[in-house]
Amino acid sequence: MHSYDLFSAWLKQGNSIYFGSVVVPSILNKKRLKNPLTFNWIERIGTEYFISRFRKIAARRLKQNRVSIIEQNELSYSSVRVPAGFHFVLVPVYLFFKAIWAYLRLEFSELKYILRK
Repeated sequence: MHSYDLFSAWLKQGNSIYFGSVVVPSILNKKRLKNPLTFNWIERIGTEYFISRFRKIAARRLKQNRVSIIEQNELSYSSVRVPAGFHFVLVPVYLFFKAIWAYLRLEFSELKYILRK
C-alpha cells in the first residue's frame, strides 16, 4: 500500500472485525468454533466498500507520488488487553471506534490534500 496511515487503518479494521466476529462469539458460544466464519450480505457489502476505497486511495497516492514517510518513533504496535470478567464484550466496541477514527483521519487527510490544490 506504500502508506503507513493507510495500512494502519486497514489493520485496525481487520482487528476489529476479527475480534468482534470470531473471538468474542467463540468465547460466548463454544459451538461457534465448529462453524467457519462467513459474512452475511450486509457485512460483505461493507467489507467490499472499504477494500475498494482503500485500493482507490492507494492507487491515487501512488499516481500522485504521495508515499508516507515514517518519522522516527512513529511506528506503534497494536495491542489489546482483554479485561477479566464480562467487560471483555466491550473490547470489540473499543476496536470498532478505533478503526472508525483511523478511517476518518485518513479521509480527512485526503480531503485536506484535495482542498490544498
